Amino acid sequence: RPRQRRGELPADIDPAVLRLVLLAAVTAPVVFPGHARKLFGAAPGDPEFETRYAFGLRRLIAHLASEGRQ
Repeated sequence: RPRQRRGELPADIDPAVLRLVLLAAVTAPVVFPGHARKLFGAAPGDPEFETRYAFGLRRLIAHLASEGRQ
């Protein structure tokens, strides 16, 4: 809620939902290692996977953040 007051998060976003979604995104490779391996062609502990997944999450969050400012 403080981030909403500062304009960092749109008012219509439920912070609890956002937090749970982000937690799920971070833990997905651990919970679903087979899916991660199949989708990325690398195991979750592989540096190639970690680099690609981290970059992808950052890009996704950046796009969502820019949508909220429009």
